[in-house]
Amino acid sequence: MDSSNYSKVLQRLTSYRNSLNKTQAEMGEQFGIDQSHYWKIESGSKRISYKSLKYFEEQGGDVCYLITGIPRNYGKMDELIARCRTTEGKKDLLEVMLWAMNQGIGLDHQKSTISPRSYRSLKLFQGESDSVSVWENIRRVEGISQVRMAEILDINIKRYRRIEKMSVYPDSEILNTLYCELEYSPLTILDSRLYYLDEMNYMWEGFSDTVKDKLEVFLETALDLIIENESEYNE
Repeated sequence: MDSSNYSKVLQRLTSYRNSLNKTQAEMGEQFGIDQSHYWKIESGSKRISYKSLKYFEEQGGDVCYLITGIPRNYGKMDELIARCRTTEGKKDLLEVMLWAMNQGIGLDHQKSTISPRSYRSLKLFQGESDSVSVWENIRRVEGISQVRMAEILDINIKRYRRIEKMSVYPDSEILNTLYCELEYSPLTILDSRLYYLDEMNYMWEGFSDTVKDKLEVFLETALDLIIENESEYNE
């Protein structure tokens, strides 16, 4: 793996901790580990485990910034989904929003403002299945084999196959390589709902005001129906 890319993760981790004015012990708590383990991570002798990254994200840490250098993009889609009160409601609205983004791309005459990465996020959503892991879905979108994916991640094929089967989980270096080589956010693996919100916020920002106005009317109507259904379900 390219150690120069991963060294930037360590630099961001240290600067992140300093910006929060936390000690190594306090920062370790954010990852669910003790000070000794955290020191080994910051010094580069250990990688951040999937479990620790997930815990950090659940504690409000910005995994996107840590792994990619780009902060998580909070915006219009987060504001809409925050108005849903139930997990089922959020799931329903997420599906509606993804459909709306696809329609927006078709309507907008400024399609060049939509990044190839955003197009791929829509393909990922369309390919989601209980029988297909997110890694296999990524491979299908990219049109690559398991052998090629292992080469890209710079790991042996046996390890990659275990990762794809979700019998083992990727550490911070693998997720950093996934981003550097294929531009997939770590949220793709850690929390797909946040990944789609992040990408849709970028799509939204790229749409013209005319398209935004049309989509906003549709999204608000859909949201009102979802909230109404949530109320009836709770009665």
